Amino acid sequence: MKSKLKLRPVANDIRFWTSASSLGLLLALAGCSANGSAGPATLAPEEVAEKPRVTISVPIPPQAGDLGLVHSGELIRLGDSKASAWQVVPKPKGAYEFTEDPPVLNESMQASVWESRDQSFGLITMKGKVVLAIHAWENVDDATLNSIVADHESAFGPAPNRAQYPLTDYWFWAKGQSRLMVVVATDSRQRRTVSAVIGQYELMDALRMSLQSAEDDAKAAQARLDKLFGAKKATSTEKK
Repeated sequence: MKSKLKLRPVANDIRFWTSASSLGLLLALAGCSANGSAGPATLAPEEVAEKPRVTISVPIPPQAGDLGLVHSGELIRLGDSKASAWQVVPKPKGAYEFTEDPPVLNESMQASVWESRDQSFGLITMKGKVVLAIHAWENVDDATLNSIVADHESAFGPAPNRAQYPLTDYWFWAKGQSRLMVVVATDSRQRRTVSAVIGQYELMDALRMSLQSAEDDAKAAQARLDKLFGAKKATSTEKK
């Protein structure tokens, strides 16, 4: 049987992995562009960051008590094998699976993703061991959001760090080399996207998946949205 695994163009290889940052979430959910047309807001070329270089070690095998991404009562932790992680969040029927360059500069890392209509799941691995996993859901209702948060709080206790902004809410846990993050973003139509991420903390820092980056990006994203909507409002006024 031929593999359905495909290689996606390199030009797209940062978009999925940065989608859980405030900047990526808010701009993606804005539903407008600078010229007022429908579709996601886009960054100008000078605003697109280059891939950061990240140097980390291959994680040791997971230990009892380690943080992890929770799904159906099972965990994905740093140091788990790619094969076992892929089994915890299996690809649904009809999902598109692909590999791509990782979103950071590190020749030892590989990235693989599947995407369906309302979910996506991705892994970054080193020598077959998980260094980051992200599971994302679109158009999430209250029950699903509460279940995702409750699953992680049941496993690891209430999040020691919470960050709430007009359009995004974050939950953060940290232990050793691991950082766990759950984030929900709400758009102007009250549609919500939720992402749960487990990763090596330096790698997550590089991808702006940290408490400090959440604050910085929320401010930057809001300023960007204010500018976009301000320009749209001014254009509308001129037409009158």
